[in-house]
Amino acid sequence: MGEIVVSIDGKKVATIEDIRNIIKSKVNQPINVTLSDVDGQSKRNVLVTPRKVEGKDVLIGVVFS
Repeated sequence: MGEIVVSIDGKKVATIEDIRNIIKSKVNQPINVTLSDVDGQSKRNVLVTPRKVEGKDVLIGVVFS
């Protein structure tokens, strides 16, 4: 089962596009991503640093679906 991105740096996100836009604007800057299980029973914070990968987009090492 997966997790849901609730917020990034305290800002609530509603769509994958919201998430992508924030990640692209924070290249090489640590961001705090708050995740929730799909039932909303458990939350956790993960600190990640988006990186620009040559020939690709800005990545944080996860796949959104």
